[in-house]
Amino acid sequence: NVDSIADRRNGGHAGVRLHAGSSPANEWQFSVEKDIAGIHQGVKARIAWRFSHRWQKWLFSVSPQLVWNNRTFNDYYYGIDGKDTPDKRLWYSAGSGFRPGVNVAVTRQFNKHWGLLAFTRYQYLPDAVTESPLLTGHDILTVFTGLTYQF
Repeated sequence: NVDSIADRRNGGHAGVRLHAGSSPANEWQFSVEKDIAGIHQGVKARIAWRFSHRWQKWLFSVSPQLVWNNRTFNDYYYGIDGKDTPDKRLWYSAGSGFRPGVNVAVTRQFNKHWGLLAFTRYQYLPDAVTESPLLTGHDILTVFTGLTYQF
């Protein structure tokens, strides 16, 4: 029963991110992050290419990406073990895997500090995750809109 599955808390990640490009409109992004909050100790890495186009005060960008989550990361969120059910026949251990996807974003700065960010992200999940009884699909669609503040 899904209601009996133990809660999963979000990890707190820290890491390094590198942006490299030949122009402001085209850039490669590389990042490696590790859970430093002690929730799952997982690691994820990301490579993306961002193409941007400015129109008046709006910045539109498209970013194909490839994200890799290690086994520890995936197993914490998608695995089933003794904290979820004592029945070992129902346990599932997720493996590491790649998530190809794409981000489509729009931003607008209102002034030096405040701005608007809206994006849609699509990710296709690896079999190491989608075989988990906790999931019913092979993809994740995220839609976000919010205010930004730059220090």
